[in-house]
Amino acid sequence: MTFRRDTRNLPDVNVDENTRICSNCNRSIIEEIRQVELNPECLRLNVLAQTSWKTCLFCNAANNLHRLSVSSRVNVFVIRNIYIPEEVRCCQVHLDDEGYIFPYLLLEFKSIAPITKEQFRDLFEFCDPVVDDTQIRNITRKDLIAFLCKLRQGLSDEFLRFIFNYPSRQSTSLAIGNVRKSLMRRFVPQNIGFQAITREEYIRLHVSDFANELYNANPEYRKAIVYPDGTYADIQKSSNFRALRQSYCFHKGRHLLKPLLIVAPDGYILHIFGPYFSDSRNNDAAILRNEFERDVGLMREWFEEEDIFIVDRGFRDAIPILHRLGFDYRMPPLLKRNERQFSTDEANEARLVTKTRWIVEARNGHIKSIFKFFGGTIIMPHAINLRDFYHIAGAIINRYHGPITMDNATVEFARTLLHRFKEINVVQARVEGEGLCRRHAQWRPLRQNHLLSFPHLTLEYLRDLTVGVYQINLASSYIQEKLQRDESEQLQVDENINEPGFLRIRLFSRFTNAAKHQIFVAFNIRNEDDDNDDNEEYENSITPILGYYCTCKSGGRTLGSYAHVASVLWYLGHTRHLNDIKYPWTRLTQVILDADNRLMQDNLNEGFEVIEIEN
Repeated sequence: MTFRRDTRNLPDVNVDENTRICSNCNRSIIEEIRQVELNPECLRLNVLAQTSWKTCLFCNAANNLHRLSVSSRVNVFVIRNIYIPEEVRCCQVHLDDEGYIFPYLLLEFKSIAPITKEQFRDLFEFCDPVVDDTQIRNITRKDLIAFLCKLRQGLSDEFLRFIFNYPSRQSTSLAIGNVRKSLMRRFVPQNIGFQAITREEYIRLHVSDFANELYNANPEYRKAIVYPDGTYADIQKSSNFRALRQSYCFHKGRHLLKPLLIVAPDGYILHIFGPYFSDSRNNDAAILRNEFERDVGLMREWFEEEDIFIVDRGFRDAIPILHRLGFDYRMPPLLKRNERQFSTDEANEARLVTKTRWIVEARNGHIKSIFKFFGGTIIMPHAINLRDFYHIAGAIINRYHGPITMDNATVEFARTLLHRFKEINVVQARVEGEGLCRRHAQWRPLRQNHLLSFPHLTLEYLRDLTVGVYQINLASSYIQEKLQRDESEQLQVDENINEPGFLRIRLFSRFTNAAKHQIFVAFNIRNEDDDNDDNEEYENSITPILGYYCTCKSGGRTLGSYAHVASVLWYLGHTRHLNDIKYPWTRLTQVILDADNRLMQDNLNEGFEVIEIEN
């Protein structure tokens, strides 16, 4: 092998294992290799670094070695794009009966780390040496993979000591701490925080056209749109009584610390505040207010007037400071005193917020699903560094994980939602005007031969009607609960309302045993003897559902529908016409004992082939 020394017109020199180069030349070579790897016209060939025939390529054992067959090496190349030289040997314990490497040995690198091998190489470039009181400590690849394995699987330092062959638990903890400090120096500042991205870049790269059209009063002048939300991390009990009190959350009933995430419409994590204590004085609004009052520099300089905050009702006490700083906000309305139901406009406004706010909640969930370290109970030595761990996790997600996308999230769809926002609920107006909720009802179980005039509905139509999939996903649980509570196979409808194209149904709440909601639906009648109503021409010729209304708090909305209405439409118009009905898993209620001896409904499955889904 020769190394070109073109810069000084020096002759080529032979390179072997004893050759040494300076750090500047090493960096230039690495940069040249990186540029080649980024070139889409270059074909990358991953060659196994282990080329010795004396030891196993997996465990470095020197006994009972076998040469890999050509077909086995070709199989690895096809599956993993890795070329294994002919001289490489492998232990028999790693081979199956046909001489192939066991599939689990070829699994993706993500099984122990939250990134791929190529991303690992990129991340390792940020691992600068750490200077402590006594010496300079270099970061090895083993240290980095041990750190990532801890975040990914939430393993203890003692367990990592055995896996990565560290001499002691203390040395393992020292390596974990050094990697954390190293990544906080360059990697975190470049990938998360207000210093990592300018406001103009944020708007251009991470504010979607859908969110801009939906929330910005002047879409031509794009604004920064952010979603703040708090999350929790379980910690051990502290022997310090003040920390013990302030970390106890009465709402959750556990000792917690609370970070606050600021997320973009595509899931990019702009910043992570905290962590804070989790008592009543550290709610979401107090945390956001404190950050604006405490950080009067970079944070206030980054945001500009009329930037938009999409918040939930937990931030209601932070609204005054957002007003004072000139920011705009979108928040679901609060129920007025002595009121039991939101108006149609208020319910529609809440749906506009929840249409995209699930993104920050999904990103909170991603942190705990990608990094199981945050899903368990964090010990005190790591709790004091929880801020660094969260920032590193957020930086890894921003750099190596893709954005969150929504189906059909276009400017046209946003305009459609804004148009439906202004619609009046005519069914609600009729119910309230005629006092239908207070009329005596004659409830009768719904049989298979009843309401044959109700139109057949496709899942696509139901998704368009509900403006999403969440309500449709809840429908099977609502119907299953209804069937079990009533000890009847069918829903119950009011026979006193015999008007064609109009029905009244009641449904139990999933939160309160005694709560019942009345549902009114107006629909176009389907002829009982028409066998061709399901074709596409028929579905496009009429509007199957004319309107709906529910007596629950948000039941008056016209922008989408609440889960109560969606479950009734899902059952009457779609599911009851199928040969199999998919209900949620019931094994837990069958196995776990109940001191009140509330029995499961035995005839739930009669008349249908029910497929249970494990959740």
